[in-house]
Amino acid sequence: MLNILVAGAGKGIGKATADLAHERGHNIIAVSRDKNDLLGRPYKILTLDLLEPESIEPVCSYSSDIEAVINCTGTHPGMKKIGDGWWIGNIFDIVNLNLRPALHLYQAFLNEFRRKNKGHFIHISSSALDFFDESESGYCASKAALEAIVLSLQNGDKGTGILHHAARVSLTDTPLARKVCPGITDWSKFHTAREIASYLIDIAENPVHYPRTIFTPPYKPIRP
Repeated sequence: MLNILVAGAGKGIGKATADLAHERGHNIIAVSRDKNDLLGRPYKILTLDLLEPESIEPVCSYSSDIEAVINCTGTHPGMKKIGDGWWIGNIFDIVNLNLRPALHLYQAFLNEFRRKNKGHFIHISSSALDFFDESESGYCASKAALEAIVLSLQNGDKGTGILHHAARVSLTDTPLARKVCPGITDWSKFHTAREIASYLIDIAENPVHYPRTIFTPPYKPIRP
């Protein structure tokens, strides 16, 4: 049993991760900036906006107990917006949304994890890095920056009890994905949020099975 903080737990993969981890017996703190998204959950909830520096202090209060941070924050700008091509304002926005929460989570937990010589950070990246074009440059830049941070910290903490992973996730069947990709009609070809959650939780439970810092889930889920 682990004490896990799930950031971005309001919807989609984050909600599925918090729910499934709770079902497996882990102690969960679910973080979202919208309290309404967290109502009725059977585990501890924390409402705050990880985009804001003020979020660090309340999260820090849990740092001595938390063993793993699963970061499911971030968003995609949507096919309509990226279809506009190279729009610098959108690039700034999407980098902020996809990168700042991760930096604040590191600021809140990394020093305490290093003091204890124990802890685990798990982030969601994107398989769009494998085939993106100019229209997704801002989105992919944010995910590439996140992976660079994860890789550099993993290298620095190698040999300690602290681990860093990123799961390079492909398009997943979530309400947001259906909204930003209205042209897709057959979602059975894609992972569900719960299937992706099963990988994120397995990385936390069995990190020895994931020697590579950047992990790409195969098409077939390990646990339906």
